[in-house]
Amino acid sequence: MTHDLHTDTTQSTLAAGLAPPGTPGGEEVTARTYGHPLLGARPVVRLTGQTVAPVEDRLLADLGYAAPDVGEPVAAGQDLALRYPAWALVHDPAHTGTALSAGVEMARAGRLVDPRPGPALEEFQRIAATLPDDHLPVFWEEVGRMFIAAGRDKQGALMFGRARAADRHATLGMDPARRRAVFLEFALAGALSAKDITAYVGELSGRPDPVAAYRDLRELALRRTTGGLAPWPAMLKDIGKLAKAAGLDVVTEHRLLLEGLVDTPALWRAADGFWTAQRKLLVPAVAASAALKKRLLWRLTEVPPSEMDAWWCGLLQEAGALDQLSGDAGEWLSAVLGRYGRASSPAVPEEVLRLLALLADRIREARTPVRFGSGAPEDRCGIDAVALVRCLDAGIPVADPGPKVWLRNWQGSPDADLRALLDDERFGPVLLRSVPRGGDDFRGLWRASSLRPGLRGIIDGNVRRVRSGALADAVLALRWLEDNLRADSLKETPDLAARMADLDMVTPLTRTLRAGILDELGWAALDEAAAEMKGKNFWGRASWPVLTVHDRRKAIAIGPGGRIAEHRLRVPDEAARFDHTPQVHFSDGQFLVLHYVNGKQRHYWSDAPDETFAVRPRMWQSLHYERDRHGYTFMAPNGRRFMGHRVLGPREERVGPNGHMFHDGRDFWWHTGDGGEAQAHRVDLTTGELAEAGLPEFFGPSLLAADERWDIESSSLAPLPYGVKDSPLGSDGTRVGLRVARDSTTGEVRYHRIDGVHGTLDGAGPTAIWGLLDIPGSEKRLVLSGGVGKYRPVVARDADTGECYWQAELKNDGWVDSEPDPVAAGTRLIPPPAFWHFLTPRDPAGSQALRQITEDTVRRLLKAAATSEEALRTAVGRLLPEVSHPLLVRGVVGCVREAAGLRTHRDRILTRLKRARRARLKVSEEDLGGALEGLVGKCSSGYRGTVAQIELTSAFFSGAIDADTAMERWLDHGSAFDWTGLPGRVGGLAVRAVSAVTPDTHRRALSRLLRFWALTPLAEPGLRRGLLDSEQRAALSDENGALMPLSITMLNSEWGRSHAGDTWDIAAFLQRGTVPRPAGVLDIQEVPEGRATPERLHRIVDELERVGPVPFDPAAAARLAEATGLDRAAAALLMAGLPHIKDDGHNFLPPQTRKALGLKVAEAKAARDTLRRLPEATRLELYDAVLPDDPAGLWDQTVMAERLARAWKEAAARP
Repeated sequence: MTHDLHTDTTQSTLAAGLAPPGTPGGEEVTARTYGHPLLGARPVVRLTGQTVAPVEDRLLADLGYAAPDVGEPVAAGQDLALRYPAWALVHDPAHTGTALSAGVEMARAGRLVDPRPGPALEEFQRIAATLPDDHLPVFWEEVGRMFIAAGRDKQGALMFGRARAADRHATLGMDPARRRAVFLEFALAGALSAKDITAYVGELSGRPDPVAAYRDLRELALRRTTGGLAPWPAMLKDIGKLAKAAGLDVVTEHRLLLEGLVDTPALWRAADGFWTAQRKLLVPAVAASAALKKRLLWRLTEVPPSEMDAWWCGLLQEAGALDQLSGDAGEWLSAVLGRYGRASSPAVPEEVLRLLALLADRIREARTPVRFGSGAPEDRCGIDAVALVRCLDAGIPVADPGPKVWLRNWQGSPDADLRALLDDERFGPVLLRSVPRGGDDFRGLWRASSLRPGLRGIIDGNVRRVRSGALADAVLALRWLEDNLRADSLKETPDLAARMADLDMVTPLTRTLRAGILDELGWAALDEAAAEMKGKNFWGRASWPVLTVHDRRKAIAIGPGGRIAEHRLRVPDEAARFDHTPQVHFSDGQFLVLHYVNGKQRHYWSDAPDETFAVRPRMWQSLHYERDRHGYTFMAPNGRRFMGHRVLGPREERVGPNGHMFHDGRDFWWHTGDGGEAQAHRVDLTTGELAEAGLPEFFGPSLLAADERWDIESSSLAPLPYGVKDSPLGSDGTRVGLRVARDSTTGEVRYHRIDGVHGTLDGAGPTAIWGLLDIPGSEKRLVLSGGVGKYRPVVARDADTGECYWQAELKNDGWVDSEPDPVAAGTRLIPPPAFWHFLTPRDPAGSQALRQITEDTVRRLLKAAATSEEALRTAVGRLLPEVSHPLLVRGVVGCVREAAGLRTHRDRILTRLKRARRARLKVSEEDLGGALEGLVGKCSSGYRGTVAQIELTSAFFSGAIDADTAMERWLDHGSAFDWTGLPGRVGGLAVRAVSAVTPDTHRRALSRLLRFWALTPLAEPGLRRGLLDSEQRAALSDENGALMPLSITMLNSEWGRSHAGDTWDIAAFLQRGTVPRPAGVLDIQEVPEGRATPERLHRIVDELERVGPVPFDPAAAARLAEATGLDRAAAALLMAGLPHIKDDGHNFLPPQTRKALGLKVAEAKAARDTLRRLPEATRLELYDAVLPDDPAGLWDQTVMAERLARAWKEAAARP
């Protein structure tokens, strides 16, 4: 098939109606001039082709227009097919009136297509019922065009299908040229279904001219796909069939078609079956085109990873496409493997991994290493561990990993491979930071022997931090050890208990006190104002250099020189009934008080409290929902505060975002950070508008390295207020400031104070720093970050090592008490970062004493703290007499108490390490949940805690663990299954366990559960189950028994709903013996004794392991049906252990299960619906009752049917 540029140009101009008159293949276009009585002398001129002209004349005549004056031809255009209703005027004049009336109604219905497609279709159907059969094909085509014009392509395709269905009843037939045109039209619009194409292919196959038929189908394939629809499933087969009939080379035509479509997005939306079913046609076509090979290779790198990757790799290899890779092989492989970098990505398939060995030589020769991700420091991509190991084994060079990449799918790597990765100096650290850092997942890693050295290293690192790190690091490390160390950890770290016992917190506390604590610095005016705040919560709002301290009743404005003004807030009457967070800002000597209570704004100025106002919702949201800032929101030289980038006027009723501002003493700059913009704008104080983008001279671009950019939010610049000589964050005598630059290549953060002090952070840990704090009596400084926003503590770290000395949480903001953080106990209100410039040393002599404190002194302080707080205060006065300021004394006491409290955590860890190891139920949560589904109640909430609950309950009842251990992480062990229904009925699980239709994973889970159960007190008689208010949960035990609360949301069960009036927070519990009932018990039930003795449970599992599951016996099911009145399908499901009884849907049984039971889809569904009426407890009771004295009887299906029938009748007879 050749391509003629001249022909294409002619067709294009004809389609536009712009070809010269007389152009071959076109029809004349004339100017037709119409007059109308209502228009006077003004004519209406229409350019119309000859075919449509009579129709136009008739339609306009019906509207009152006179016959036209026709001029000479002015152009040539395509011979366009008539559309409905114009079609009827030419092809069915007898029904012209009907068609024209339908046209008016069609226009009316067409206006509904976009907003209400359903009613529009109903109207079109009503119109169609009034039309002759010969009109319907063209009518439905026109309706399809209306849907397409409204952007509803799927409905347009359905209308085209109706048109083709109407063809079968029409008598006039359709001109082949018109049929070709309309198929192409809808194909180009992307509104042609595969069903209509199949019918069209059949029609083309019967055409007398096979070449023309092939040309039509090929054009249809191209236009349909470029129009946005994926290829129909048999496109290549149909193309090949007609190409062969036309005498053309099939492979060549397939190649040309694919080359024309390979870059269309719709081709890659084709269903997988399009490719797999036509592989034999694809391979020779791809093999014949170097360009196609290359394009398909790189197209694979652009689509998301899927199961088709394996298929594509096989096809590309078979077609010889890999030969197109040479120097770019490493780049291609990087792109292919890079698609697997998301946490949700599948593992790299084996077929892709096999390509590594084939490409290894080419990659080595080109010296282009494979890159997993971009390598940039901010790149957080994942590296498939198996792919990485195979690359290294094949000798393929691999680029160094970025600092934030991680390994995924490392569980799929053999043990030896993990050991090799751990030994690799580049990827060993990546593996260790990729494994779970805590919880059950971390504890489960000990099963991988190759990981144990790395896991020991993680534990050792945390122990070292507790022993000799800074205090905050030690706190975090000790909490990690408490969460993750168990008795089984001693097996791999035998000296762990001894090392833990030796941890006394002396070194971390000593190092921290020497480094400096927050309470050594203070602002007297702030301390006084904070002491007057009586509310539970209070805040500090910036109007730099003025800070407004307020609670819900009072506001005080303070500056570097002391108190400036105060105001008693006017509070809306209904505020007490709602959570109410006022905002108070100081401007021009007055307070702007902002109240937002119960969705209503009531704002006022303090000099006119009766004149409340509200602002536009969007304006209020710009402030109310703005993220917290560092406090660099300034007052202008006239004393008026910026609100947004404009200065507030007197009593102006306006609010706006605080933004982040810079001030060099003359000009102001404003930055919101919206959209990630790394730029600020100078403010024109005269107009209030933002001027050109830029930064103060302090942030000159020449100060940046090649890959650096300014971190605007961390940087600051402000003039020192009058009377302030210096700042603990550094000053040059007239200004304070910090510039922070971040390197996008290395991740390093470089900071520079305005007084010349500078340094670099390596990018690890918090990097959003905002200050470098001078400590009284020390040459070293602390790097400060955090402290902006609720629950984000100020973090103080060593400027050289990055170790964290203390974290002081702003407990005066949000849903927490206003009690200060222990490590900042002397500072009731921690100010925003911008106001740390006004902190001064509270007690220079006391600070000097802390710089020189010895470990012996700290040891004595910790010893005193173990006695009482009063004893500790006395010890501080005796051992540190130089510390005299009461707020610094309070700060030292708080730090010592924080460290001393950690000993309690250490002691709990030691107690746990010495406990006997509890029995483990070695099944996965997923397998056990699937095995229990439908036999015990299931709640709508709960998360993967069933296994842990069974283990903990059995261990608690046996005395292996105490109550504290049983209740540790109670909420984390929530279960979606009410397994408290198992005691006394657990034998019922045996019927499902031995059934041949039970999946092997579920059978294994049930076997292990039955074996475990038989070894625990859960198999003993005398248990009770009950409901309690989970707010009063507590594990209890004495010599008479034990009670274990369980995090199961029982409110969703019928039993729980019966007590919903008592509390909404209902949990379950199990009780052994006669332990006294605690408060909060709502109901209690005796557990039946059941037939599942420990001996029987063991014998059932032994027999199952010996002979395997019992095959389904249709004759036994028929006997059960006859005895109970159940239908055959219900009896079969009951005999088989009620497989998939909880699954919804019509065809709920897997095909292999339905085949084994001999059931049809409809009868299986009806049986499921019948058996679902049985409560889960009744299902288990039925199965437990059929448990024979000799468990081997479970394998006699006839006897089982008889026992099950008796149990069924007994259950039916009970009220």
